[in-house]
Amino acid sequence: MRATLVYESMFGNTRRVAEVIADALRGVMEVQLLRADTVRDVGLEGTDLLVVGAPTHVWGMPRPRTRKGAPNY
Repeated sequence: MRATLVYESMFGNTRRVAEVIADALRGVMEVQLLRADTVRDVGLEGTDLLVVGAPTHVWGMPRPRTRKGAPNY
């Protein structure tokens, strides 16, 4: 089985949570950990389990305007 974890992280916290989940899943399946902006390049073929995580930022999901003020993780 193969799990794909996709995350967006503006300050690194969501990335760290995704890494912990990926480490836990590696004991039972193959794991692919991807930043959300790379999914189009890599694809999701062969994925049995998809986990998606993103922060809330400025009272909602990240948007192009809110990403400008955050470091790039």
